[in-house]
Amino acid sequence: MDDPMAIPPNSEDGLNMPTDNSSTTNPLLTLIHDLKENNGRPGSVCTILLKVLAGNTDGLFVDDGSSINYQGATPKEIHGEFRSECTYTAELDTHFPELTVGETLDFAIATRSSQSQYVKNVKDVLVDIFNLSGAVTTQVGNGFIRGISGGEKKRLSIAEAMVGFSSIQCCDNSTRGMDSSTALRIIHHFRDLATHREATIIVSLYQASQRALDAFDKVTVLYRGQQIFFGTWADGLKYFHSLGFQIPPQMTTGDFFTALTNPAEARLLVREGMGSQVPGTAEGFHKIWRESKERKLLLNGIKMFNQECLPRAEMVDQLRKLRTAERGWSITLHTTSQSSDKSNCASVEVFQRNKNNIALPISTVIGNTIIGVIVGSVFYNLSQASDSLNRRTILLFFVVLLNSFMTGFEVLAVWAQRPIVEKHSKYAFYHPFTEAISAMLVDLPAKIFTCLFFNIVIYFMTNLRRTAAAFFTYLLFSSTVLMTMSMFYRSIDSLSRTLQGSMVPINTAIVFFIIYTGFVIPERYMHPWFSWIRFLNPVAFAFESVLINEFANRRFECNQFVPSGPAYDAISTSDRICSSVGALPGQTFVDGTTYLKTVFNYSPDHLWRNYWILLIMMLGLCATHILSSEYILAKKSKGEVLLFLCNKALICNPKMDEEAKAGQSPGIKNLIDEKNKQPEAPKGLNDHSSTFCWDNLCYDIKAEGKPKRPLNEVNGWVKKGTLTALMGATGAGKTTMLDVLS
Repeated sequence: MDDPMAIPPNSEDGLNMPTDNSSTTNPLLTLIHDLKENNGRPGSVCTILLKVLAGNTDGLFVDDGSSINYQGATPKEIHGEFRSECTYTAELDTHFPELTVGETLDFAIATRSSQSQYVKNVKDVLVDIFNLSGAVTTQVGNGFIRGISGGEKKRLSIAEAMVGFSSIQCCDNSTRGMDSSTALRIIHHFRDLATHREATIIVSLYQASQRALDAFDKVTVLYRGQQIFFGTWADGLKYFHSLGFQIPPQMTTGDFFTALTNPAEARLLVREGMGSQVPGTAEGFHKIWRESKERKLLLNGIKMFNQECLPRAEMVDQLRKLRTAERGWSITLHTTSQSSDKSNCASVEVFQRNKNNIALPISTVIGNTIIGVIVGSVFYNLSQASDSLNRRTILLFFVVLLNSFMTGFEVLAVWAQRPIVEKHSKYAFYHPFTEAISAMLVDLPAKIFTCLFFNIVIYFMTNLRRTAAAFFTYLLFSSTVLMTMSMFYRSIDSLSRTLQGSMVPINTAIVFFIIYTGFVIPERYMHPWFSWIRFLNPVAFAFESVLINEFANRRFECNQFVPSGPAYDAISTSDRICSSVGALPGQTFVDGTTYLKTVFNYSPDHLWRNYWILLIMMLGLCATHILSSEYILAKKSKGEVLLFLCNKALICNPKMDEEAKAGQSPGIKNLIDEKNKQPEAPKGLNDHSSTFCWDNLCYDIKAEGKPKRPLNEVNGWVKKGTLTALMGATGAGKTTMLDVLS
């Protein structure tokens, strides 16, 4: 039977970066050592290089002198029409935390084929290869949802990327969070992909054992952003030996390459008598590399490759026909399978996320219903007399505001999903706009129930206008303004490239929407410079309409006159007037239409005009959200940077004896630790003398409604002044145990 994970063969792929980093890669495996990260310095040269090779250049500038040749295809073609052929797997794992491991893989595979048996076969293979069988029914999780371990997340990320059948795969720190055995197994799997399926895989490893390094064909060493070697690791040993360095017997090759970029460690690797000849800086290493015969051979290989694989349309057409014939579906500009199938997959995925996290919509409905009860109790059973006019106005103002702002949490929800959606788009799983549409449709039932329960409770508790037409009109405007403001939040989110960039306009708009609703500042008192805001304010149109719906063509009997008192009870109606605003002399009631005209300058004719304005706003904001989610990407960081706050600085010794100077490499400083000084413990840390112990520690979680026990009868203790190691294979429950104990 054919292997369901089979990747179509890919012939030679050329990667040419002649400025600083030059290499050609056949169907082989390349290891990139991120030497700056290994030494704890800020920046991630390896991450940047992998992003450039994979086409993730957002926030990065690639020099015009650099060139990348994908066997006759230009970077624009590869990262546009064939973007699924070259993928980047980031060091930090991004997954939907609500989905289980199995659902995550099912969705990724379903975007490639709608055949259920194929999806099942491929998932079974991936689960077996990456040892995820024990976590298939477990949610991925995040900081709020208990889920799988960090090593399992990393393996899930790699498995998800493998589903895309990419010919070129760039994996950043692909063994993060894994034990040595699991990491070695992943490396051997990469080796099999490169050997048997002719995939080109570029991997960065921060700690490479010798057995892992043996699996790689090529190694490139980077030092502060500059290439100092490219070739096999055996040739690398010879090359650096010729420079005057020697690897100690107990040191692995990977650690040796890493140590060369640390001046303090490199000094200890210098062969006897070579101290004055070895380079000591990144510039020195790079200068020697540029003049070396190894680099000349590399450049000759690049030149020959570029001559054989000149960018031309025939190569692109050939690749297009090859992928169409092998995979059974055509490749278009932004997708690699039928759009309808991808839309269905996105809808199913969003539905599964909501189903697995059903507590959120349920709590939203219940919470807003409780708020409705509280507001209704404050304005409970308003009278039908004129003294309720002001209270009814205040009530409707707050009701419109609550309906408008109860979906404000979507600001954070959209941003939590955005990096995951963009990653899936890079993998050509689906269009981002399909996920945006699916999310709006799946969230619709929760919004409807929230709107119904909240507004029905308030409407009948407060004794608003008791006619069927008024009730359903009130519900219509309440739901419409809720959806309009929801589209407003989503559109601002998708138009912004950072969360901070979206919060500023949203918060500013909310303030102006409240002030220029027409209640805080009536229309006639608005300053001309800012009065135009009310024409862009959906809250203002909804407020006007619900007031018209409540007061228009309705009489409120007056229960307080001016003058009033026992002495004035016998006077005729024509000699006194109702004390409420909008009353006319000689009338014992207040006409609602007159009240609206007098106080707010509202006209009943605006009722349905406002509804169409709200509807147009909602549709326009919805279209803006859909289009911007497709074409505007979130701002990417230029590289993960880890900063350490140093309490004790290293001291540079200005005095050196002649013997030390003779063995010192140029540019290398003699760094001396304060070994004789013990760091003082933080204040209060020594006050505890008790022993921390745990007995029969158990921890249960639910997976698909069934109990699961990650920790079962764990015993132990930690005494003051001791250091305890927590050990176990990836997924054993180490992180879970630390969380429980803390």
